[in-house]
Amino acid sequence: MEKDKMIDTDKMIDLDEVDYRESDFLKIGTFPTGIPSLDRMLGGGLRRGSLTLIASRPAMGKTSLALQIAGNIAAAGKRVYFCSLEISKDGLNRILGKQSGSRQKSETLYFDDPTNADVPYITGMIHSLAKCDAVFIDYLQLFARRSTPKTSTETLSALKELALSENIPVVLTSQISRRAPLPDTYGNEVFRPELSDLLRSGVLTQDPDVIIFPFRETYDLEDTETTGKAELNIAKNRYGATGTIPVHWDPEKLIFEEQDE
Repeated sequence: MEKDKMIDTDKMIDLDEVDYRESDFLKIGTFPTGIPSLDRMLGGGLRRGSLTLIASRPAMGKTSLALQIAGNIAAAGKRVYFCSLEISKDGLNRILGKQSGSRQKSETLYFDDPTNADVPYITGMIHSLAKCDAVFIDYLQLFARRSTPKTSTETLSALKELALSENIPVVLTSQISRRAPLPDTYGNEVFRPELSDLLRSGVLTQDPDVIIFPFRETYDLEDTETTGKAELNIAKNRYGATGTIPVHWDPEKLIFEEQDE
C-alpha cells in the first residue's frame, strides 16, 4: 500500500494564526474532521499512524460523530473504510443521509457490517481497496468480543499497530460504563465522562493517541433552554492541548456543529 510521509504540521502552519481551510490541512498530511475547533486542537485533524478513541455512554452521539468525520474525509476524495458491528449498511446510509441531506453516500466511503471481524479481517479489507486513507470501527467492545485477540486492551494495541504499519488514522468508538452523576457548576446532576470511566470499563488509555468524549448535556437535563448544547472533551491528545470544545448538536441531522460565536 502506498504510504505518505507524516509531516509535522506545527512546523508548517501556525494554526492559531490562519483561517480554517480544510484544503490547507489536507496538503500538510492531516485529515480534517470538519469541526474547525477540533481540527485546530488536533493540529489539523486526524494524523497518519494515529489511533483515536471516541468514547461515551449510549445515545451521546459517538457513532454519529465517527460517521460525520468519516464522511468529511471521504468528501475530500479520500478512501475511507467504515466497519460497524452494531449498525447495518442500510442503517449507516440512513444516518449519513440525515447528516448530508442526501441518501447517496460518497463513492470513496465504504461501509461494512460483518458478523465477525478481527484485525486481520480489517487489514484484508483495507488492502482490497488498493489505497485506504482512514479506517473507522464501531465499536470496541463488540469488536473485541467477536475477534482475536479477545480483550479490549489487546485489541487497542493491535489497532495501534495497524495504524502505524499502514500509515493511516484509525478511529474506534467505545462505550463507557455509567456511574452516578455529579453536580455541575449550576447544581445540575450530569454525567461528564472522564478517563477513569474508560478504566472502569476495562479500556486502558495508553495506546490511543487521542481520546474524545462527546457529551450532550440535554440528555441528562430536562431544560429546553439547553437544547442542542453539547461538547467534545479532548481528554488525551499526544499532538497538542487537551480541553473541552463547546459545540452544537443538531438532533435532526445527527451532527455536531461548530458553536456560533
